[in-house]
Amino acid sequence: SRVWGSSSSDWGGPVTVGAAGNIHVALNAWGSFDGQPYAGQFDNALCKFNLHGQRLWTQMWGTPEMEFAKAIALDEARGCLYVSGETMGTLGGQTNAGHYDACLTRLSWQGSQEWVRLWGTVDEERTFGVGVDTAGCVYATGYTINPMDGQPFNGLIDCFLTKFSPEGDRLWTRLWGSTDADEPRGGLVVDTQGFVYVVGRTDGSFGSQTNNGGRDAFVTKFSPAGDQVWTRLLGSGSTEEGRGIAFGPQGHLYISGRTWGSFGGQTNQGGQDFFVVKLTTDGDEIWTRVLGSPYDDWGAQVAVDGEGNAYLLGGTKDPFYGHEPIGDYDPVACKIGPSGDLIWTHRWGSTNYENTAGIAADTWGNVYASGFTLGSFDGQTNSGYYDYEVFLTRLISEGGAQPIGPVADGARSPDIAYAGPPLTMGATHYWRIRFFDPSGQPSFWSEGANWFIYSDGDLDDDGLPDYWEQQHELDPFDDGGNNPDNGPEGDPDSDRFPNSGECIADTDPRSPASLFEVMRLVVGATNVLTFRASTQRLYTVSYSADLMTSNWLDLLVRWPATGEVVSVTDTNGAAHRIYRLGVERP
Repeated sequence: SRVWGSSSSDWGGPVTVGAAGNIHVALNAWGSFDGQPYAGQFDNALCKFNLHGQRLWTQMWGTPEMEFAKAIALDEARGCLYVSGETMGTLGGQTNAGHYDACLTRLSWQGSQEWVRLWGTVDEERTFGVGVDTAGCVYATGYTINPMDGQPFNGLIDCFLTKFSPEGDRLWTRLWGSTDADEPRGGLVVDTQGFVYVVGRTDGSFGSQTNNGGRDAFVTKFSPAGDQVWTRLLGSGSTEEGRGIAFGPQGHLYISGRTWGSFGGQTNQGGQDFFVVKLTTDGDEIWTRVLGSPYDDWGAQVAVDGEGNAYLLGGTKDPFYGHEPIGDYDPVACKIGPSGDLIWTHRWGSTNYENTAGIAADTWGNVYASGFTLGSFDGQTNSGYYDYEVFLTRLISEGGAQPIGPVADGARSPDIAYAGPPLTMGATHYWRIRFFDPSGQPSFWSEGANWFIYSDGDLDDDGLPDYWEQQHELDPFDDGGNNPDNGPEGDPDSDRFPNSGECIADTDPRSPASLFEVMRLVVGATNVLTFRASTQRLYTVSYSADLMTSNWLDLLVRWPATGEVVSVTDTNGAAHRIYRLGVERP
């Protein structure tokens, strides 16, 4: 876990993880930290971490009035990201129309602000979700209490969906809802065809759907042109609220939220419970699950991994599936399989109070949860005096670990009991065990039946990860002082490419035929550059017409599959262009 913030109260917000494993956390800061200027009251802030939990940079922006950051979306194809929220001030050269206005900020991959857009009415607008389509257009959703952008107003509070071009031009806005109050508090997702799915709560009936009684969760699908395709209301006759949405690998939708009732064939466990509903993109229900303690459980946000497992994040102050309370309110996470089976639950936190805000899953089996805390936990210290600080916790998708305590050198460790799903005879199964050094810091993993060790550390501090050195038969305890071939400047295959470069490019330091290079460049009206990619690397192809100005423009920012041959086409071929191929290791 990581706990950080200013000397005042800071509220943790949503979290997202990119293809390279970097994590972005949005938050609301009531003070300056990491050397960033503070404008006043709550300011927007965005922090970037690598997958080892190191904070790479922080960016803060705001006005003397209130700002709130509510959602993040990455556009890795164009090397930028978006933060949506609201402001009471005049921000980024944009004039506030009155009270809270919806706000959308575009930032570069390095955190610099590229543009800001405010839109709204003389009264209140709030946003809850943002997403990007394959063309780079941006969608933001929220609510308003007035007609907006020429759209008719339906009731007490209406939902809105606004589409922007990559340059920040507002293309259209749609208002929808019932004659009562409707709020899209669960955010949105965008599919590969540009259809947008928005989740929230409603007190009424709309979209040919009848309210089940009280308050219902809703899902609405829009076309890329802003036409409503369908709406589904989910409810029990009591109160339901949609709080999260995610896509699964087969194109299914996962809707999460909270319920005070029983629905979808599921029984309420008592008080306020979590729910997750799996739908097709046509809105047909596949299954529903309701989870909780006998008392109130709040949340819940949802993320889905590449295998279709859903991860629910929320909080509780009561016993929860065998986990006893730690503090006043504790974060809890639940893993639910593709068929709706509960696989595990995990609980953590301080002896004080935590609130959760967001959850994300990467491609390596890591799950990240964000929120804010009044306490200290996982070796992290809250530096404020009864002030909230932001937390980010990294979980593994296998769930709660079984600690076995210290084991002496040469001694056999205690037996570990298997408590997972039933094993299949004749099938291949894998497991992972994590080792910690005496100070409690994670040292390395053992994985699979052959016990090959993947280490997250760097025992000899030579900049070469231990797992990579072991994989290529280099000594992880030798920085080159004993044998130069083991160090970062070593060149065991004599290809004039040192180990430090081979590690970044993921090439074999013991094979001169394993190279990071351009395979071919075909020049003409269109120029085509071809290279062979490796695994778990981010590649960038850029061009420049003038090396004196060092003005490089990106043609490709991509995370290819292992061994894939990638061809990049520059449709504006020119005789005087220089191309640069870059690779990054997370």
